[in-house]
Amino acid sequence: MIGGDFDTPIMYQDLANSSLGTMPYTTGIPPAMYGYGMGGMAGGSSYLGGVQMRQQPDRDKIEIMHKKENVGQVELATISFGQSFQITPIQLATTVSALVNGGRRVTPHFGMEVLSAEGKKVKTFRYNAKKHIVSEKTSQTMRELLESVVAEGSGKNAYVEGYRIGGKTATSQTLPRSANKYISSFVGFAPADDPQILGMCVIYNPQGVYYGGTIAAPVIGKIFENILPYLGIEKQ
Repeated sequence: MIGGDFDTPIMYQDLANSSLGTMPYTTGIPPAMYGYGMGGMAGGSSYLGGVQMRQQPDRDKIEIMHKKENVGQVELATISFGQSFQITPIQLATTVSALVNGGRRVTPHFGMEVLSAEGKKVKTFRYNAKKHIVSEKTSQTMRELLESVVAEGSGKNAYVEGYRIGGKTATSQTLPRSANKYISSFVGFAPADDPQILGMCVIYNPQGVYYGGTIAAPVIGKIFENILPYLGIEKQ
């Protein structure tokens, strides 16, 4: 697959369904990982995807990713398929949003505005946004790839009839590997051609079947099945 034609739908589908899609970067640190805001540190007062992580006075610094100077060939290889670094769920949601919304990394937030008892707007909140994390063209390609994951790949259990859904499954093994414990997840967004909502389901230490596409994707599918009509988004 690595030596194949990267400009075919089959290759794109393979990469969309595989964590090995970043293998070409094993000769250097993918700059986008830090551009997405994924290179933060849990120590001190760094913000990780909008979450402030403080270092305890009696504890050493806790890094959520390798420092660039500590990344060797082994780390490059394992990072390329999603191991040896950690991100928070909020970081994951923020990064995926930036990938599919045209390249804007928006600060995660809860509130948009304050209304009076009469329903009048009292205050509007503004949040920082970093533009051009990826180009619009790249973002469009990602939307198409991730839609194919749900339409015909490992995320098919998140499909909602009449709607275009995009997403990605994940199944990670926790340390020590001998414990055979996993974290299963699925991140989805809709509509795939004009994303309005994003949902994420993370299941820690599932019992029995542990694949993200099997147990996490259906959860998001059910949520979208209710949310999309509520938002007035019509079936296509």
